[in-house]
Amino acid sequence: MKTKYFRFLYQGLNGCLMHRCELEDTAAQERFIFIYLSGTDETADQKDVGNTLFLCPETVDLVVAGDTSPSVRAALEELLGRSRVRLLAVPEAGAEELLSGEKQAEEVVCIPAKERMKKQAAGWNFFIKSYEPGRLSAAHGPREALVGQTFEDCVMHVHPLDGEQWEKEAGEQDGYAWAMGRTLYEDYDVCRHQRRRDGERYVAGNLLLGRISAREHLAEIQKELGEFRKEIRFVLLPGLGREADWADKLLETENRRDKQYWIGLEPAMEEKTAARLVFQSPYQIPVLAGEGRGLRCGGFLKYKE
Repeated sequence: MKTKYFRFLYQGLNGCLMHRCELEDTAAQERFIFIYLSGTDETADQKDVGNTLFLCPETVDLVVAGDTSPSVRAALEELLGRSRVRLLAVPEAGAEELLSGEKQAEEVVCIPAKERMKKQAAGWNFFIKSYEPGRLSAAHGPREALVGQTFEDCVMHVHPLDGEQWEKEAGEQDGYAWAMGRTLYEDYDVCRHQRRRDGERYVAGNLLLGRISAREHLAEIQKELGEFRKEIRFVLLPGLGREADWADKLLETENRRDKQYWIGLEPAMEEKTAARLVFQSPYQIPVLAGEGRGLRCGGFLKYKE
């Protein structure tokens, strides 16, 4: 069976939100690891995080620094010290602050305001956009999400993250065997037939807005996303959950019957944001990422035989 395995993690630690995406394509024999960082302005020390935040292989293929906050600078410095980073994307405004550490990535791309970067790897699309100076947002999902074109099924599970369990299990097992095992044997939120109710597309995309205001950039975000809006399952909230940065029309919700997970960072996320999500649709699930908790997902897309 030829498959494309994926594993996602959202976790907060010391004022920094870390999203990690791991991919393995058995057809192309390709692996790819992506990390996105966004944080608060609080001073953060990542030196004693152990394996919780930086539980990753020796090589990370793509890292995106979503902003220049102290927590992101500290997390990035620690990540560069622990791992070989092949490509690092940073906002042009504030790049010197992010690149001032001793350890550096093999390649660095500075993205100016209003510019974008696109990358494809392991049959997956990655989009990086600067909606405002000093900020980077990102999105990623399967290169082909139309049902029946390349894949004939999509299976995934979504769990709350227990930090101690993640550290114990993920360190002992191959990540993709771990993802498969949890899909088959654990309780889950969603599993088979990960397609829209209209049967048109699989829903496995991630939207990482980071520290921008969706209210100010709503039209630009919607135009940039285009049809990808229909494929989004996970959303890192604008402003990391600040109600002032929220916009009700950010994604389509009318007549939608697919669960979506909206992740905010403690303590930035506000109760008003969670309430607006819940009242707008029962299929919108707010998630608070913080010390030792967050969200994890594992699954696979099955190629047509």
